[in-house]
Amino acid sequence: ISGLQENSIYEFKVAAVNAAGQGPWSAPSDPIKCSPAKCAPKITSDLSLRDMTIVAGHDLSITVPFVATPQPKAHWSINGYEVSSDSRVTFEISSHDARFYNKKAKRTDTGTYNIQLTNTEGSDQASCKVNVVDRPSPPQKPIDAYDITPETCTLSWRPPADDGGANITNYIVEKLDVASGIWTKACSFVRGLHYEVMGLEPNKKYSFRIRAENQYGTSDAMEIDEHITAKFPFTVPDPPGKPKAMAESITAVNLQWERPYSDGGSKIQGYKVEYREASEATWVAGHGSVIKSQTYTVAGLVTGNTYEFQIKATNAAGDSRPSMPSGSFELKAKANPPGPPGTPYATKVGKAYVDLKWSLPIFDGGSKITGYIIEGRESGSSWYRLNDYNVTDLYFTAINLTTNSDYEFRVSAVNAVGKSEPSLGSNLIKVQEIADGCLPEFVRGLHNCSVGLGKRLYLETEVSGKPKPGYRWLRNGREVTEQAGRVKFEEKKKDQSSLFIMIIEEIWEIDDGEYSCQAFNSMGYVSTSCRVKVGAPPRIEYIPSELHLPEGDNTKIKVKWSGDMPFTVNIFRNGEEVVDNARFKMTLFDEFLIIFMRDITKEDAGKYTVRVSNQSGSTEESFMIYISGLPGAPIGPLEVSEITSHTCKLDWNIPDFDGGSKITHYVVERRD
Repeated sequence: ISGLQENSIYEFKVAAVNAAGQGPWSAPSDPIKCSPAKCAPKITSDLSLRDMTIVAGHDLSITVPFVATPQPKAHWSINGYEVSSDSRVTFEISSHDARFYNKKAKRTDTGTYNIQLTNTEGSDQASCKVNVVDRPSPPQKPIDAYDITPETCTLSWRPPADDGGANITNYIVEKLDVASGIWTKACSFVRGLHYEVMGLEPNKKYSFRIRAENQYGTSDAMEIDEHITAKFPFTVPDPPGKPKAMAESITAVNLQWERPYSDGGSKIQGYKVEYREASEATWVAGHGSVIKSQTYTVAGLVTGNTYEFQIKATNAAGDSRPSMPSGSFELKAKANPPGPPGTPYATKVGKAYVDLKWSLPIFDGGSKITGYIIEGRESGSSWYRLNDYNVTDLYFTAINLTTNSDYEFRVSAVNAVGKSEPSLGSNLIKVQEIADGCLPEFVRGLHNCSVGLGKRLYLETEVSGKPKPGYRWLRNGREVTEQAGRVKFEEKKKDQSSLFIMIIEEIWEIDDGEYSCQAFNSMGYVSTSCRVKVGAPPRIEYIPSELHLPEGDNTKIKVKWSGDMPFTVNIFRNGEEVVDNARFKMTLFDEFLIIFMRDITKEDAGKYTVRVSNQSGSTEESFMIYISGLPGAPIGPLEVSEITSHTCKLDWNIPDFDGGSKITHYVVERRD
């Protein structure tokens, strides 16, 4: 029976009808109230299809339709905990739906929402997930500042504890000049968890703070705990010890000093010697490059003048303060015995005589050379004096010698103070008459050189003479012998001369020193010498192979090497040398280099070559830099399909430009 009014009370009676008509009515029924039949609650919508994302600060409303008789009671819970109504959250229920309303959602409201409807006939429940998104929390401590230089530093930090429900898109770095109290932005779009700050001013104090940003906003700032000072983490060394001065000759002074008490945190690269006359105020450099040892001889001074000397130590931060001056030191013309003359050699050999010649001593002892004493001996016998009176010339003829015997000669110089040490003995000279003989002569001598540890040493001289000269090689005054596989000698003949060659296939540290080649024949011998410095050439220990850098970002690149200091470093991009400028800076430490690049542009892409050189050699290696930027917008049209009451499908095309790197994901937004 339809058309009745709900909750009204009705009585009903029935009459039978046939072809003859309607019969009498039955007795009335008992009174009946028109009301729905009782039933347990049944939620008529699948809430799981209604998972939602809400921006913090906006309202949140969940409506749940149902059928139930009698009207049920609603119980709401979030993540299993019952929710009570308050000034922010309210509940409503009618005969056909229940409603949860939050007028200002917070990030902490994120969770699984559950409703349970209950009446006398039973119960039903449903749930949905709600994600309340917000700006992120601040980046986490510690904020570290390291690799600090007078113009740059590197910052690092930890990501926020809460990303706000969306990926962190970037970080904002700000710096504070402590003296001015003004915060300025260093960079607004830092993608990683570190940043290379550039453009600092030397010795100024700075503070830094970091903010995280996602698509919903920017976090509060997190500030570094302590200020930093824009300077190297090391300083110049302490001054070296006061130099001790001793006269080495009437025109040269030898200095010795102690190492600094502290190297300032960076390896001592060497020392610088300065001097001045006692009557002058200006200090003069006593040499060219830095001195590796703690002793040095200053030459070219004026006898009779008074000098002062001071020493500076040098490391990567620069020169130390000068040491205490040595005190006044007068170069007196005080006489000493002279130095030994040069090694004698034969200029002519006869049947019973040898003509000898030698060179002046390097040092006359401060007194005029008055003569020379010549000594000789037969091979294996004792030395004896050949001249009765001192010879004043640089030559002498030894007579009354035994024909066909081998003799050796040496010379001592004499001044008013006494006799020098004897010279080195000559090579053995056979006393015999040779027609048209001539002393060996070096057409091409030896020259100072440096060779890297483990490298190959090649020394070559060219000598003429008659009879054909023999030869021997010496290192630091001692004869060098051949070593199979490492040291070998070669002799090559030319029309009027001979080439004498020494090859050391693999240089060791003990090979450092002074090398001499002596050429000799029956007419005598000559010698040529050179200084061979064994050094460690640079070797690059670490360099990146390739880097993918975002356009507009800053970065720091570290290159490490080993070898003997000091080093010279050059950087080339696509074959052209790169020099420091506003966006590109190199900072050189003892054994590594930091390259700072700021506000990176597409023009910075290319092949970078780092060349490291020292006195022993050079090496270079390269790496590639690729520049990436933000991708372009996805290509439309944006197509919508498979639409239901709660879902739809979106389709689009990839951007024309991927920014130089693979597209990792897309961000989808909706608007009611």
